[in-house]
Amino acid sequence: MECEIAIKDQEQQKPPTVGDLVVHQHDQNRGINCAGLVLECRGQECFVLWASATGSGGWYRRILLRVIKEAKPIDESSY
Repeated sequence: MECEIAIKDQEQQKPPTVGDLVVHQHDQNRGINCAGLVLECRGQECFVLWASATGSGGWYRRILLRVIKEAKPIDESSY
């Protein structure tokens, strides 16, 4: 089961960081648009939890992940 999402074309792509919503570029090229949440980054890899029926996750190369929604910083004064 794929997640249908609108993907913006961006000429300058920033690397994903923790909290960003991403899609994998290879999947997107094959017509599979399933978003994932970046949970951890280390070096050139990010751990992504995919919004799929299986809820699978794994480590992926940052360069192959496309950010569709950037994470917003948490305002700690609102606690």
